[in-house]
Order: sequence, then C-alpha cells, then structure tokens
Amino acid sequence: MTGCPNKVIDKVDLPWHKHVLLLEPGKCTGCNKCVKGCEFGALTSNQITSEPKESTHSHTKPQNRNAFFKFVLNISLVITALAMVFSGFMIQFNYHMGHHGLIAAMEKVWGLDYYQWSGLHKISVVLISALVIIHLFWHYQWFKTMITKKLIARNRQVILFLLIFLFTAFTGYAAWVYAQFDDGEFQRKLFIEIHDKITLILLAFLILHIVKRRNWFVNAYKRLKKN
Repeated sequence: MTGCPNKVIDKVDLPWHKHVLLLEPGKCTGCNKCVKGCEFGALTSNQITSEPKESTHSHTKPQNRNAFFKFVLNISLVITALAMVFSGFMIQFNYHMGHHGLIAAMEKVWGLDYYQWSGLHKISVVLISALVIIHLFWHYQWFKTMITKKLIARNRQVILFLLIFLFTAFTGYAAWVYAQFDDGEFQRKLFIEIHDKITLILLAFLILHIVKRRNWFVNAYKRLKKN
C-alpha cells in the first residue's frame, strides 16, 4: 500500500479487521501502481477510481485508532528496549565485570543497588517480551508475505535483529530458570556470560533499527498531531 505516490490508499491491518482503506480517493491519478503492486490481487482500477469521497469519513476513527496504537506500540518498544539495555549494562559493568563472581550487591550505583537494578532489568525484559509478541502478531502478514515471496534477503537486518533479540531473551530467561535450582549455578553463570556478550551486538542492531526508522516516527507523530 505504501507505493501510492499520492497517499490515496492505506490499509486497516488489525488482527481481527483487515481491508483496504481509501484515504483521499479524489487525489487518485489512475496510475495503477497500487493495483500492480498488490501481491494479493485485492485491488482493481474500478475499485480505486469509483469509490465516493464520502466513504472515507466512515473509516476516519478506526484509521486514527489504528495509527495511534501502532505509534504507541513502537514508541513503547523503543523506550522499553532502551531501559532493558541500560539496566543490563549497569549490572554488567558495575557488578559482573572484574568482580570474579563476588558481587558487591549492596553497593549503590545512581541510587540503586544490585537487586534494584536487577529488578528493573527483569521488569523491562518481561515488558519488552510482551510488546515484541504483540508486534510480531501485528506484522504477521508482513512476515508471511516476506517468506512466501522469498524476500528474506532484502530484509536481512530485520531478521538478524529479531533472531539476536530472541537468542538474547532465551539466554536471559535460561539464567533465571537455572537460578531456581541449587545445582544450577554453573549453568546460570554460563548463560549470563553469553547473555552479557550478545547484548552488545543487540545494542548495535537496536541503534541501527531506530536510526533507519526515525523518519517513520517523526511522520507518524506529525500525522497524529494533525488529526
């Protein structure tokens, strides 16, 4: 839908509600880029050019809610990801590195001790895990199209970012699980070591991901503010 040069069309892509959305049919020039670009054959020239302008009003509120939810979801992902990475680095650099397994747990850094930073990190990890699940569910159709159309090579960065995040999350959760067992100390420390190192790679991909999508955040905010 993003191929329309005049921003005539968009789509409602909620998990329970999907269809083409004509924003401003009066601006349609009949170039047929949307018809040719739709991989599902959902559009025809008659559908685009014959839609009355009045029909756009009935979808204004659903479209606004859809755009607002998407914006809030993505902003929440960024904020929670930064909180997760920051708290993780505070634990790693101030309590793990150079302490040879002896953690000065009560030593405070920026007003918080080890247990408080660890609690903040765990909360942010659980939150971002839930948000990522929602995000993946929201973009299910995009992933399906990418796989069926063999477009993975064009989206290597996104796929790698997702895989690195999943591996980072797995090592973190595994360390928590082994902490519950009396004989799981070796496994817990092993997963923590892997987790700490892979997080550095995750941070690089996170920054790159945000930078590449900075224009989307700016434009989405402007559209919401305008509406």
